[in-house]
Amino acid sequence: MPESEDVGDRRVGLRAGEICRLPKATKGQVLVMGDDGWEAGEAAAGAAHQVVTAEGTDDIETTSTAYVDMPDMEVTITTSGGKVLLLFNSLIDGYTTWALIYARIIRDAVVVGGGAAYAETIAVTMAVIAIDTPVAGTYTYKVQWHTSSGDTIKNFGSNADQTRRLIAIELLS
Repeated sequence: MPESEDVGDRRVGLRAGEICRLPKATKGQVLVMGDDGWEAGEAAAGAAHQVVTAEGTDDIETTSTAYVDMPDMEVTITTSGGKVLLLFNSLIDGYTTWALIYARIIRDAVVVGGGAAYAETIAVTMAVIAIDTPVAGTYTYKVQWHTSSGDTIKNFGSNADQTRRLIAIELLS
């Protein structure tokens, strides 16, 4: 194996156990393997720039026929102007009867995406996936839910397999 040597601001030809110096990078750059070793490079468009999550582990329920905030399902993210991928997932139970369940994600009172599902006395997966395109700034995303019938709908967040999550991922442009 060749000896290691300094090439510019890098150490190349490393052997097991040797420590190398990595190049300095600026915000938004990633390390990539170049012809002469590791280099600072630009992240590809669509790569995750930042991730913010919320998790709900309490049991919750509603009988509301109008949208209400879902407890613990709120994230705040400061963006640099990139698209924001939003993911919400939960198991929701109709509890005693058939119920049409609605969920949506809002950004500062603007609806970004939503969906609906039928549930009876078993839990069904409720998922909302959306892409938002806000300008640079600080935004709060929330999940809201309701039932069409006024019947009780629940999420047993205390069960590990029913934990509800909201994830906001800013993507690089």
